Amino acid sequence: MRNLCNPDNKRTLKVVFLGRPGSGKTTAISSASTDTHLTTEVRTTDSVSLIKDKTTIGIDYGECNFDNNLTLRLYGTPGQRRYDYLQTQTIAKTDIYVILVDLSSVAPFAEFMYYKEIIDSSGNDAALRVVAFTHYDMREHEMTQLSKEIRHKYHSEILTLKIDTRKKDEVRLMLKKTAQIKLSSLPSEQYYIENNLF
Repeated sequence: MRNLCNPDNKRTLKVVFLGRPGSGKTTAISSASTDTHLTTEVRTTDSVSLIKDKTTIGIDYGECNFDNNLTLRLYGTPGQRRYDYLQTQTIAKTDIYVILVDLSSVAPFAEFMYYKEIIDSSGNDAALRVVAFTHYDMREHEMTQLSKEIRHKYHSEILTLKIDTRKKDEVRLMLKKTAQIKLSSLPSEQYYIENNLF
């Protein structure tokens, strides 16, 4: 693994959050951001109002700085499918993709597949892929089985974990650990097993 504590080893990584409206993208960026973050949330006027009062219509942005000269630039994409062109533009040249899968939704696996196809269409095979289960306290779907199905789809070359996007320390730890994996030469599956991070 490259030494992230080396003062000369300044790193900047691009992290993009994807997921349906209400999955926690804006909240995750707000929780993790070291400085003020930018949000494009507006009051909902369509069917999304059944889920939440506000929704993202542009690109949210924040920066997460760590004391080892590592800066993560965080981007949140709108979850509504009519804004898929923004998702397609934002995912270019990304280092880490984080798909937030809302376990309280009706069809979480189908939602994962939708965002998987968007990511796969970018042709960015070098990016680290992460699935983070949110609203897991509602237990509408079996997280363990869903994780197995998702990892099978990616031939285990993806990390799965659960996260409460409202908790700053939890989000920052997830970002720090995934950044370490991205900056290491160790395959994500091996790192996942040996370190049992999540």
